[in-house]
Amino acid sequence: MKFALFVFVNFFLIVTSFEFYGQENWQKSYRELCDREEFETRNLYCLNQILLPKFINRRIEILSWQPALLRYHGFFDEQKVDHFLKIINNKTLVSQGITQNGKTIRNAKREANGSWIYWKDYPDLITSKEYIEKYLPEFNFTAAEPISSLSYHPGGHYYPHHDYLTRKSGEDWWMDNMRNRLATLIFVFQNAESGGGTVFPKIGLTVRAEPGDAFLWFSMRGDESLEDLSLHGGCPVYSGRKIIATIWIRAVNQPILSKILDGNRTISADLII
Repeated sequence: MKFALFVFVNFFLIVTSFEFYGQENWQKSYRELCDREEFETRNLYCLNQILLPKFINRRIEILSWQPALLRYHGFFDEQKVDHFLKIINNKTLVSQGITQNGKTIRNAKREANGSWIYWKDYPDLITSKEYIEKYLPEFNFTAAEPISSLSYHPGGHYYPHHDYLTRKSGEDWWMDNMRNRLATLIFVFQNAESGGGTVFPKIGLTVRAEPGDAFLWFSMRGDESLEDLSLHGGCPVYSGRKIIATIWIRAVNQPILSKILDGNRTISADLII
């Protein structure tokens, strides 16, 4: 017991004394949620689904029913993970900022490197693209943005934010043609040694997925207004390197929205399992 307490206290001291660019933006409660090891499991629900006719096995962990927050265990096998890592490591990753008035600027609320991956530039990824579409038939991926690959080194983070955009029609092509962001799909390719989870402060949990896993949540409600509970952030990386990729799924021609009778309702997990 004394040894366990000593280890915990030393870990707590390392975490709380860790300094990084932009740390002044993080609320204490957000940092504590990032670093909390225990997780309430009594309301979790896990299931296996076999999707026909391709016999795709989905191992789903429902982290939140409303709004839906799902973790897909083993979405990609080791070979696909290695393939994506090779592509990302061979790209020139540039410092990422935040978008204001249609322009990306460096900001202390975000410290990461990244690059876009366009399917047309990588014909050898076509099988992965088709696999994603078959794995998640609930979504229309013709209305999805290109892959955003991200790399977080020690000190890397992204302060809690919404993926839902405040731009209006007429300000960019995506809003004019594909509407706002319906959902966010994240693939995990490499974990940090310490830190680097994805925190959801208003849901009250931090997702710590393994390489090969994916997780998904909704940024809007049934009427395409902001889902405020989707607030999320990239927890500070304390050691090691975190590598992920994001696909933002836009709202146009999404079958799931037609299933919602009460337009103002939160999109719940029962609509996609």
